[in-house]
Amino acid sequence: MAKNVVMSPWEIINAELVRRHKNWAWLAREIGTSDQVVQNWKTRGVPPRRYRAIADALRPFTVDQIEGVGHAPTNIAGGRNTRALLTDLRAFALAATAADQDTRDDVLSMLTLFLKNPKANAGAIALIGSRLSGELTTDPGEDQQRQA
Repeated sequence: MAKNVVMSPWEIINAELVRRHKNWAWLAREIGTSDQVVQNWKTRGVPPRRYRAIADALRPFTVDQIEGVGHAPTNIAGGRNTRALLTDLRAFALAATAADQDTRDDVLSMLTLFLKNPKANAGAIALIGSRLSGELTTDPGEDQQRQA
C-alpha cells in the first residue's frame, strides 16, 4: 500500500519550478527579493506571507497548491476546441452585457462558485447560460444555503 507523501511548500514550489524549467533565482526576481532570501527558505521554510506573491508569479498556480491542499486548475474547455470555446464565451459576454445588474451579479456569483469547484463544469455552464437567457430566476445564494 502506498503512503501519502506530504511535501513541504519548498518541495511543492521547487517541483513546479522544475516542471516549468525555471530556477529559484528566477522566482526571486519575479517576487522582488534576493536570491539569498529565497535560498534561506530551503532551511527555514517558505513564509506563508510570501505564498500569494509566489502563486502570482507561477500563475495559474494557487496558494492552495503551495499549501498542499489544492490541485492544478482543471481545463474548463470541457472538451471543446478553441473556436467552440471562444464562440461560447462571446455568447456569454453578449448576454451579460444585455442583462440587468441583478443577472450580472448572479452570473458573477455562479462563476465564482464554478472556479472554486471546476468539476461542476457542465452544470455550472448550463446554469450560467440559463440565468443569462432569463430562464433561471432563483438566487444562487439560495442554492448555496440548501447545499450547506
